[in-house]
Amino acid sequence: MQYVVIGSAGFIGTYLKHALQADGVDRTVVDLSDSTASKKLGGIVDGKSCVYCANGGSGQNGLGASENLRLLEPFLAVADRCAHVTYLSSDMVYPYDVTVTEDLVPDPDTGYGEMHAAREEALLGAVGSRLMIARLAQVYGPGDTHNAYGPCRMLREALLGGPIVVKGRGEERRDHIQIQDAVTLLTSLIRSEAMGIFNIATGQAVSFEDVAKYVQSIVPCDINYEPRRVPVKHRDFDVSKLRERFPDFRPQTMNLDDMIELNNG
Repeated sequence: MQYVVIGSAGFIGTYLKHALQADGVDRTVVDLSDSTASKKLGGIVDGKSCVYCANGGSGQNGLGASENLRLLEPFLAVADRCAHVTYLSSDMVYPYDVTVTEDLVPDPDTGYGEMHAAREEALLGAVGSRLMIARLAQVYGPGDTHNAYGPCRMLREALLGGPIVVKGRGEERRDHIQIQDAVTLLTSLIRSEAMGIFNIATGQAVSFEDVAKYVQSIVPCDINYEPRRVPVKHRDFDVSKLRERFPDFRPQTMNLDDMIELNNG
């Protein structure tokens, strides 16, 4: 099988392109916002296993939900020509404060989560059973450009001299998976042409305060606790489906050494 990664210049896309030895599609190859994008994509994806992870991000510096949805449209026009499709989605499609499994009905409460849920539905309509949806917990590691609240942002704050900023008392629990672990799982699923939904997570949620204290232990600095502006929300995963598929998989404990080495280099 030949592979194509659409969004290959992004954080996860870069790793997947190399792991799969895949053709990479980024803005220099096909600009997904261009009117000719679907025609260009058609000649690239035909008969191949395609991974779609093109994403304009969210928040102040990212694209809005509607713009991110439009990025998918050229691929939807040619998706039926792919032998298999993998869509990299997000755990943001799930509600908070319940144990997450693949059977949990999506109920996003942010525009970003709603965008991913809408993309999933559109792809299901386009390719049906040839689709795998991978819903990822927060992925961290070298090359992360998202700067989301979590390990990488806290490490950057510490490396700049601190302080690390924590919301409230950092009570909220999240699942953080190291990029190499996420890519190991994803590449195996993609190569086996898995179908359906898989959550890519460790099953070991930790609080943001624990993350901050870990970062503080490797890069000494202060921690500032800011007043909480939103209610405490937790996200815990039951990864039984993943363990059944990969009985020998053991996720790494949180480790930011590679990022420190890159910064020092």
